[in-house]
Amino acid sequence: KQKTAYEILSGLVGSEMCIRDRYQRRVHGDLRKQRFGMKLSPYQFIHVKDTNSNITKIVVGPVNYVRQEGEEIMHDKPQNFIILRQNTYCVIADPIAEKKNPKVDKNGSIIVRHGEQEIRTEEEYPEPFPLYPGEILKKIDKLTIVPRDCALQIKANKYFELEDKKVKREAGEEWLIYGPTIYTPRIEEDIGKLIEPIIIEKNCAIKLRARLDCDDSKGKHRSAGEEWLVRDVGHYLLRIHEEFVGKVEGIILTDKIALYLSATRTFKDEYGVQRKAGEEWLITRKTTPIHICEVYETVVKQVEMTVLQKNEYCYKLNPLENGVNQMGKRVLITGPCSFFLGPGEDLDGSILSLIHI
Repeated sequence: KQKTAYEILSGLVGSEMCIRDRYQRRVHGDLRKQRFGMKLSPYQFIHVKDTNSNITKIVVGPVNYVRQEGEEIMHDKPQNFIILRQNTYCVIADPIAEKKNPKVDKNGSIIVRHGEQEIRTEEEYPEPFPLYPGEILKKIDKLTIVPRDCALQIKANKYFELEDKKVKREAGEEWLIYGPTIYTPRIEEDIGKLIEPIIIEKNCAIKLRARLDCDDSKGKHRSAGEEWLVRDVGHYLLRIHEEFVGKVEGIILTDKIALYLSATRTFKDEYGVQRKAGEEWLITRKTTPIHICEVYETVVKQVEMTVLQKNEYCYKLNPLENGVNQMGKRVLITGPCSFFLGPGEDLDGSILSLIHI
């Protein structure tokens, strides 16, 4: 027989009563457990809320705390004090108004700085401490150790002044903390990367680029995007607005090998010669045994020496005169001699031998 809707609904009454009874037994069971409170060992605490006044207090162990009527324990189990080991710190959100000195408002609630954060270190808090109602532990971390000859990049996330007001930092400003030291962070600062020294070997250089307008290690002003070389042998620590582009190795020149160079823009080279954009020239061993290319120099090719023996001769095309190629001109050169073909110069044919009749 098919049941009517009334019969189906009336059949659920017993099930609903069983479910309701189980829920009430569970809730009342939890309340009975809370009624007996919690046992707090030393360096443990709990927060207890008065449901009538909506004020939360802190209870610190050792104590067997008994929950009173109208109170609510805010934790499932006792909370441990925060212990800061050596060279560690923690970040507290919504900290109390004054460090180590909680104050209450006219209603009896502990005053906290909502929306703010505070850093606490082992030096300031050598003893374990609890969290007051409203405080939130964000993290516990180690202090950053900056080794010798290294630096730590720091960036301000908002404007602030140091306690003596002699140093002011704007939002977005960057600077370096040099080692050896142990860096204690501030809430207003973001920790960047650890900068390690770059080793510059003999007959080498490093190429740097300015991220922003700045002064280099020798006090010379550099514009954003400008590149330059540092040749001083030893270790080099990047400044805050410098970035490492790469290493430049020197090219060894011999008596029979020269370097054919071209300028990408006007500049004064390492030897004090003013070079114009597009200019080409040779560097030989007479100038330097090892050449490190400047930022605005490009190696076109290496040039081998042309050697004429006795009774040999050749014709040089487009010879250089006062740095200018004499286009179409041909010059006879007889041996014994040796020379390098300069930019734009070439041999007309091959080396020839004299014929004796």
